[in-house]
Amino acid sequence: MWLSDFEETVATFRKIFGDSCGWTRIEISWDGAIFSFRTNDNDGSYYLYYRLSHRIEKVWGDTWRTGRREIIWEGN
Repeated sequence: MWLSDFEETVATFRKIFGDSCGWTRIEISWDGAIFSFRTNDNDGSYYLYYRLSHRIEKVWGDTWRTGRREIIWEGN
């Protein structure tokens, strides 16, 4: 994982969301393939960024039960 991976991730988020605020933390999967952007939303939602495909998904806290996901950006 390189700093350029972080730059690319943030640049993609800025392209999709603009220079919005509300992100409370960014987490990275153990293998560096998925970035998780957390928010203050009360619905338990967060955003996943898949580094290799550049896909962005919105995921809700109860996704394991409902399967509810929204594709924000298809990426490549």
